[in-house]
Amino acid sequence: MRARLIVAALVIASAVAYAQQSAPKAPPPSPDADFKKAVGLFNQGKVSEAVPLFKKVQKAKPAKPEVYYYLGLCDEKTPNYELAIADFTKAITNNAKYTAAYFERGNAYQALKKYQEAAGDFSKTVELDQNHLQAWYNRGQCFGELKNYNEAAASYQQVLRLDSKHAYAHYYLGLAYYNLEQKDKAISELQSFVVLSPDAPEAPWVRQLLQQLASW
Repeated sequence: MRARLIVAALVIASAVAYAQQSAPKAPPPSPDADFKKAVGLFNQGKVSEAVPLFKKVQKAKPAKPEVYYYLGLCDEKTPNYELAIADFTKAITNNAKYTAAYFERGNAYQALKKYQEAAGDFSKTVELDQNHLQAWYNRGQCFGELKNYNEAAASYQQVLRLDSKHAYAHYYLGLAYYNLEQKDKAISELQSFVVLSPDAPEAPWVRQLLQQLASW
């Protein structure tokens, strides 16, 4: 009886081993599947896990602009803005109309206080997407830093075209007009800021400035 059990066990083991050997192996994940998984990890905040997968996809598809874009986003999280700029540049090289890559490269330049370069990227962003509110706003910030108040004002006007209640667009537009010595326009915009955001940290100072402007 025992001998029969042993033989039966050997037969079953042989059958399992044969089934395992003859079963088709699952194909390795495709670059597209790896990319989708990496994006999912990035969106979950698991940047350190996403980066190796993005680099794997990069090797398989070196002309895929999206992989460089996401690598740039990962670099910004580090933060390593110089490396992010390099990756966003590669994304743009592979897709000259990659709006999001221009915008994010502009953010990286802005973080490094390279305002001229940042303004150029934000300008390209709004050339490709005229309704990109944040790019218009950031463009205004950069031109304000560069003391180009005409371009700063033009940018904030576009923000307000898209969102008339954007308090800080009114605030910075008011300051641009103030620097351009356009008193009445400055007063109007700064008043709008105080109405829309009365408890903002800048509000007390703006009220004092309005009093000064009214007495001029």
